[in-house]
Amino acid sequence: MSKANEATKNTKTTKVAKPKTPTWRIVLRWLVPVFLLIGLMSGMIVGYVVFGKRSINEVFHWETWKHVLDLVFAPS
Repeated sequence: MSKANEATKNTKTTKVAKPKTPTWRIVLRWLVPVFLLIGLMSGMIVGYVVFGKRSINEVFHWETWKHVLDLVFAPS
């Protein structure tokens, strides 16, 4: 056999190992957005209920946050 035939034969039989993604990376890709969402929700609750002394029922109403945005971005 020639060296060219051996080289092509060796490349056909060897398998290229695909690197596996570690499980912890997959978990982190899901946990980071979940923790950010939990942080946002708890920040809204603490800011509105504890500091604003309002009802917790009003925290998740769109009208409440529309009013807050109107107050923040109102022309002076």
